[in-house]
Parts: sequence; structure tokens; C-alpha cells
Amino acid sequence: MTLDLSSVLDDAVRQLADFLKQQNRPLKQTALETLSALVSSDGKSMKPALLQLVLGETAPLVSSSDLHLAHLALQVDIGIVHASKAKGIAKTIETALLAPLLE
Repeated sequence: MTLDLSSVLDDAVRQLADFLKQQNRPLKQTALETLSALVSSDGKSMKPALLQLVLGETAPLVSSSDLHLAHLALQVDIGIVHASKAKGIAKTIETALLAPLLE
């Protein structure tokens, strides 16, 4: 069953991205799992700015301090890469993903 989430997608993704800033680990974990599901199902209809916002919020989570959250964040990022192939934001994705890892 497919649902049309277009009317709430932007707000939902922005709220989930905001949850990634919180200190509550279970909240971050659930937000990442939900973002992963949304990106895989509706990522192609998301605006590039929204995808960049999510990338910006997941980048700090890719660290060795919590490998499970890093794994979930990378799953979201991989979904964004697949969803944005035709959107022309590859350079932004490369910068957002690689810059924190190279520091």
C-alpha cells in the first residue's frame, strides 16, 4: 500500500532532522530509521534543499563515538545518494559526507 505523503513530507522531514540535534539516543535512532524509510520511498520527490538539510544533520552522527547511530546515518545518506542521482547535487553530497570524515 502506498500513501501520498507529499502534503506533509517537507514538514515531517524537517522535524525528523531537528530530532537528530537532540541528546536523546533512542529519539535519534528512531528519527534515523524513519528518515531512511522516507528517503527510500519518497526521496525522489524531495527537494534538493531538504535532502541537503538531512545530510547536514546526519554528518555529525558519522563518528566512532556511536557506531550504531553512524551506521543508521550512513544508511540515510546512501538513500539520499540514490534518490538524488538525477537532481544534480552530487557535489554537495560529496562535500557533506566526506568533509567530516577527512577531519
